[in-house]
Amino acid sequence: MTYQFGKAVSGGRPITTDEIRDLQVEQLQALRRQLARPEPTADPLDRRLAEELGYSERLLAMAEDELKRRGGPPAVVRALHEAATVVEDVAGVVEAKDRCEGVQRASPEVKRRLLRDGAAGNGICRR
Repeated sequence: MTYQFGKAVSGGRPITTDEIRDLQVEQLQALRRQLARPEPTADPLDRRLAEELGYSERLLAMAEDELKRRGGPPAVVRALHEAATVVEDVAGVVEAKDRCEGVQRASPEVKRRLLRDGAAGNGICRR
């Protein structure tokens, strides 16, 4: 008995090489769409702010890596990682031409905080 790659996916029949190739291409195309950055804003100040936020994110990541390397407190390492994620996500929102698309691409925690309702309601990215 030989194992055939993908039998569980194909209902028990062997998958052809062409089917495997097509599956891989479809997965790569889906991943490419998911990772594509939104169209950048035309506002030069917003672009510059996004660059500065990106620089800040890299500095936080470097500090996190160094602290990890030296065996720093795990809570501090996690806090630096979370701060870097927030800065990166905010940079993506600032940089995006469609800010709501930028919010949708943020990490789940940042997205939730950006879209939360306040005492007076929200109205952010409600379509």
